[in-house]
Amino acid sequence: MPDEIQTEPPEFPFPWMPLQVGNVEIVGWDGFSYVDRSGRTYWSGAEPSEVDCADAVQNPRPCPAPVVIMTPLTVLSRLTPAEEMALTASADLAVSIVRQRMIAAGEIRSDDPRTIEGRQILIAKGIITAERAAEIFA
Repeated sequence: MPDEIQTEPPEFPFPWMPLQVGNVEIVGWDGFSYVDRSGRTYWSGAEPSEVDCADAVQNPRPCPAPVVIMTPLTVLSRLTPAEEMALTASADLAVSIVRQRMIAAGEIRSDDPRTIEGRQILIAKGIITAERAAEIFA
């Protein structure tokens, strides 16, 4: 006896799905983005709605950068010897505080305001450049 053929339509997360927007058919929501039939995502950042979905497809926004979580040792190991010496030998109080907080931290998160502030201090004080900060904290 052959298997029964599934005739019921797939379940969609919202009653207005699937939604045709131009030549894109939106068929899902992953909690952050709308998903089309091919699996491409369209980040929204707003409460899901038919209007927001159409806007997300017609005016794609870049997805926010993922949060990076590192250990202090990972961050310190990415410094060049010259950068590490500058960080360690600095007599600047702000740099010293950044170094102490970095060492004491259980983890360093890219979305933590203290990480963002510490990174800006190290750049402002000439310990690292903005380009190197992007590499170190990536």
